Amino acid sequence: MPDRKSEVLKPFAEKRDYMEDRIRAGIEQNRKGYATLKFVDKAGNPVTGVHAEIEQKTHDFQFGCSIFLLDEMETDEKNQGYKEVFSSAFNTAVAPFYWADLEPEKGRPRYAADTPQGLPQTFSRSGDGFLPRK
Repeated sequence: MPDRKSEVLKPFAEKRDYMEDRIRAGIEQNRKGYATLKFVDKAGNPVTGVHAEIEQKTHDFQFGCSIFLLDEMETDEKNQGYKEVFSSAFNTAVAPFYWADLEPEKGRPRYAADTPQGLPQTFSRSGDGFLPRK
């Protein structure tokens, strides 16, 4: 009997080549752009032979996942580790959404904003979710 993980991942394994081709094409089409750098001296004259190392610090692509486990670890140390790893891996956090909590009584949605404990200190709200504070 195959294990559950293999069973769930089977469709992805069967289409691996197709998906990898789509991923590569998507990266080329949507995640790359062009830039021109011009190096000049203090007088504004072009400088040649410049060696530059460039590191991208931000991007427009919002990459994140659910922040469901925020402050849910067994110890403060693990909670702090979770926040640090989450902030270094993602630039967006999404609060979990459960329909039963939004509309506990059919036809009467509850729109009061509940903020997960600790979220304001660690993340700032944006239109797309929560962004890690730096």
